[in-house]
Amino acid sequence: MSKLTKTVITLLLSSLILIPVGVSSSSRSTTWEQRQQQCMGTALFMEARGETLKGKRGVMDVVLHRAEEQSVSWCSVVKAKGQFPWAKKTHMMHESKWKGIYSETIAHKPVLAREYKFFYNPRIASPSWAKKMACRDIGRHRFCKLLKESENG
Repeated sequence: MSKLTKTVITLLLSSLILIPVGVSSSSRSTTWEQRQQQCMGTALFMEARGETLKGKRGVMDVVLHRAEEQSVSWCSVVKAKGQFPWAKKTHMMHESKWKGIYSETIAHKPVLAREYKFFYNPRIASPSWAKKMACRDIGRHRFCKLLKESENG
């Protein structure tokens, strides 16, 4: 079982934890898993709201792939310098905004192979790095992976 699969299973199981009787949800502190879900949910809301489920899952897959490759948390990927411009200006959103999009997307099977670690919206950007990659479109986003040596010509 891959590290990515274990992380997803852990996060899914953590969302099933029951609150003991007499403990209100407002008295619980935010757990690491909840913060990861909040970061991913906020990224999905900011980057992919209005996308098809497949497009949302593509955005999630890229964040998961980067986190696994770098052995860092989802929040580290989302908040990394230069990755998501809104992340430095936007605080993580309230659960009422991100929870639905996160729950819907995490339940959908992955749509991108592990090699896909980049994406952009070609309607608003045309990054120079994309010209050196193999890319495919899903919804309004273009998802890219590094070319293998044999593909470089």
